[in-house]
Amino acid sequence: MRKKMRQMCIMPIICGMLFLGCGNTGIQEKVAKIDKEETYLETPGQLEVIYTDITQMEADATDIVKVSVTETRIELLCDLPQTHTFLEIQETLKGNATRGKTIEVIEEGGYDNKVMGGIPQMKKGSEYVLFIKDVDGQNYICGAFQGRFIIREGYVFQQATEDVKLKSYQPLQERDFFTTVTK
Repeated sequence: MRKKMRQMCIMPIICGMLFLGCGNTGIQEKVAKIDKEETYLETPGQLEVIYTDITQMEADATDIVKVSVTETRIELLCDLPQTHTFLEIQETLKGNATRGKTIEVIEEGGYDNKVMGGIPQMKKGSEYVLFIKDVDGQNYICGAFQGRFIIREGYVFQQATEDVKLKSYQPLQERDFFTTVTK
């Protein structure tokens, strides 16, 4: 009787461990798939600054903010397109940006719904974490697009090309990303 009781107590624990193990593998596979989707082919050209580590970007950033897109416009500067994205601040990790305030970020490119590096334009309905650098009163993303992270499925993914994606960064759950960046 005692042996049967022990088996009855242990079986749910073993089944639970197996289930959680399988679930974790499924999540890891999903995260790896999304990370691959957010990695873009290397494109011609050269970035002015290439970051090798997230702490370098954090040091250069004037602001690090979680944002949602409100509007996107393409403007020409010397016949070259620039994407002007208007973003509502959801949370500030570094800097003085105020929650609810709208800021404008400029990215080079804009034809075919893509910006420099072949990265898709930021889109309404998506949330991002941006490492922003103020240059003469205008906001740019650190490393052109290296400081651009999209939030998907509760994880934070860097949107970058294969050649400059941070090798030391692995997608983190949103809450872990925020505590890591702001430590």
